[in-house]
Amino acid sequence: MSLKRQIWAVVTAAGSGTRLGAQVPKALVEVDGVPALVRVLKTLAEVPELDGVVITCPQESQELFESAVPVRLPYRVHVVPGGPSRQSSVYEGLKIVEQVDSRALVLIHDAARCLAPAKVFNRVISHLREGAVGVVTALPVKDTIKIVVPTENPGELERVSQTPLRSNLRAVQTPQGFDLERLMAAHRVALELGKDESCAAPDDASLMESQDYPVRICEGDEQSFKITTALDLQLANLLAKDIPVEVDQLPFGPKGDDVV
Repeated sequence: MSLKRQIWAVVTAAGSGTRLGAQVPKALVEVDGVPALVRVLKTLAEVPELDGVVITCPQESQELFESAVPVRLPYRVHVVPGGPSRQSSVYEGLKIVEQVDSRALVLIHDAARCLAPAKVFNRVISHLREGAVGVVTALPVKDTIKIVVPTENPGELERVSQTPLRSNLRAVQTPQGFDLERLMAAHRVALELGKDESCAAPDDASLMESQDYPVRICEGDEQSFKITTALDLQLANLLAKDIPVEVDQLPFGPKGDDVV
């Protein structure tokens, strides 16, 4: 009888936060007094099946991120420097997971989506356990979307080339869940093709799709929005007041034995 496959999460936290005007990396910007990354880690503590988390951080900030990890988390934590793109950062995190369990099921999540509730993580895990190789959380698109013809002349108005049916569109979020072996294969194909920086994929689902792996959509959550602008941060601060975080572990101590 084979051992049950482990569940790991790679939390991408290598963003600079410049668009927020922050003086700290984006993942450490406080949302109602608690760093965004810490909110994610505390939420993941509510995911019973989770075995471990890999955090990808800015190259120069590994020690800072290690010191921000709460103590007494119910899963293992690794902090690793990310790469020059989101794709390369995720790949660095996946390599850590592969060393632990090459058959693992893995969740990819943005630290900037720090209010995503535990139920969406559990939802994705459930679909992976049922045999899906790629699951993406998403919501129906509310706005009408236009496809435009880019212009090379400054000041020239873009021309609409197509209006896709809104019923066929979904606004993709994280977490996204995958079979690790297949996701690593897709990443390595992209690396061989040189698609690691300037041609980096927008998300891991895109890499899987490019290799014809089936990617399914499951229900996301309104609270899983990404904090990108100052307005997003204002909304997150407002919503976070109704999402309490235990403060007995704040401020966070030095790196513990469960952090590598």
